[in-house]
Amino acid sequence: MGFERRLLALGFPEAHAFDGSNAKQASSLASWLEDRVIRQLPIEARGPLRAGDLSALRAYLGELEAPEAVLADLQGRRYPAVSAWLTLTALQCAVDDLGEGADLERPQPSVESLAAAHGVASK
Repeated sequence: MGFERRLLALGFPEAHAFDGSNAKQASSLASWLEDRVIRQLPIEARGPLRAGDLSALRAYLGELEAPEAVLADLQGRRYPAVSAWLTLTALQCAVDDLGEGADLERPQPSVESLAAAHGVASK
């Protein structure tokens, strides 16, 4: 599944134009996902990530316990791989959030949207 479908499922406003090909896009994506979906850091600690600082992105990936391969991708400037990992992590957070308060008998519309975006049938 490409970035666009994942980002559309997450509600990313620039999903159609995103390809994750550079540091600016990877940093911007990480900041947006942190603010709206992942929410790992306290709000007051998000400033460096929002500023697009690559060392902040590296620290953020560490905070999220990214695999060594993802950190190596960042080091090697393979930003699409880093962006892909971030989107998958965000989707997992979104699904976890939905599962905490969801009526298991009837999935919420947003759960159905995520399921459809990933080709998974919902009940």
